[in-house]
Amino acid sequence: CGNTQTCTQTFTYTIDVTKPVFVTPPPSVDIKCDDPIPAVVTPTATDNCSGTPAVVLTGSTDDPASCTTGFNRIITRTWTATDACGNTQTYTQTIRVKCCETFCTYTQGYYGNAGGISCDGTNGGYSTAGLIGQSLGNWSNTLTVGQAGHSVIMNNNAGDILCIIDKLPGGGPAKELPAGNFGICNLPNSIAPGGGRIKNVLLAQTITLGLNMGVSNTLILGNFTLQAGELATANPLNGCGSKDPKVRVCNYNPIAPYNLLSVTNEYTYRTFSQAIIDAIDGPKTVAGLFALANNALANTDGIVGKENGVSIDAISSAVASVNEVFDECKVFVGWNVGRCASINPNALTSLVSGNALSNKLNVDAFPNPYVNGSFNLKINAPVSGLAIIQLFTIEGVKFSEEKRMIIKDKDEVLNVKVPGLIKSKLLYRVTIGDYNSNGIVLSPN
Repeated sequence: CGNTQTCTQTFTYTIDVTKPVFVTPPPSVDIKCDDPIPAVVTPTATDNCSGTPAVVLTGSTDDPASCTTGFNRIITRTWTATDACGNTQTYTQTIRVKCCETFCTYTQGYYGNAGGISCDGTNGGYSTAGLIGQSLGNWSNTLTVGQAGHSVIMNNNAGDILCIIDKLPGGGPAKELPAGNFGICNLPNSIAPGGGRIKNVLLAQTITLGLNMGVSNTLILGNFTLQAGELATANPLNGCGSKDPKVRVCNYNPIAPYNLLSVTNEYTYRTFSQAIIDAIDGPKTVAGLFALANNALANTDGIVGKENGVSIDAISSAVASVNEVFDECKVFVGWNVGRCASINPNALTSLVSGNALSNKLNVDAFPNPYVNGSFNLKINAPVSGLAIIQLFTIEGVKFSEEKRMIIKDKDEVLNVKVPGLIKSKLLYRVTIGDYNSNGIVLSPN
């Protein structure tokens, strides 16, 4: 009969275009050069719709910086939060590590060499006698090691300076000093047999540390904070007075087993035990260690062979570590800095996943050696992203950096021009997110 009826149902919905919001993300901070690097703390996020957004660390870099900016290391960590509708929000934490003052120390061997040439962290060209004189001047013209009644005294005059050079380097077992206050030029046979070099390594190293603490007219080395663990330093990039470290490069075999072949510009490492740190009264600084060594020389606790619960051999070793780790104005890098892994960590991750080729940043340089002042870098990455291409001289001096977007699993070829001043082999580093690849390109000569 053609009768009809209709019913309408209406659905109204709102498209979710609101990004997630991070909750108490880890703050960006500027820290002192000897402060520990903040641990990775993954933030949480909330969303206006139901459900908790997923938060993933999507970027992490740890790059050296020029101390002309006031910082020698910049660490960035980027997290991405994604809600159920695909809306994303990113947050980047930036950790900037302030440059240290330049610490210039020298070993016993330097102070015992009349023909040495040195730098004080600002100026170069000091003779051994000149640097000793400057140090003693910064100690108000008198440096005393040990304590009253068991001490060695050095005054800022030509005679004492020559005697310091004559008595160092010292050796022999670590010992307490005999009773008496001795001038450096009038040491008894028990300290310097026959008027020769010091035969007490604790005394020789403590004298050396005292001289090193006086190299700067503000005695800044004494304020350096010590802690249990391994201290790392790097050679200065631009010589005397430079606060920028040379870049360390871990050179790996590009094919299996991806083993470490060599390290360019390796750091200098020295280890300090928890027992030594605990034995330092007051602030745990180089000045505190120097005071501990002076007490050990004077045997202030009355226990032969020990001071404040640790052996005088261990104290001598710790003092030597300070003298050596900053030798010739090395730059502080950090505490417990990881050494180059024995196997390329990127390759190792790929091998564990069972897909070594597709999860590895592949970079090939050709022709190698380079010709006509240029070469090519062929880059194939397991992820898409911004590639940072850095070029260094073999000494670690960076002379070029550029950035290029790279598409995942696609060969990208970059032509590199070698400046005319570069005549030797060079290093390259390519970084994309958490992936990096290093290599050497030989010169045509």
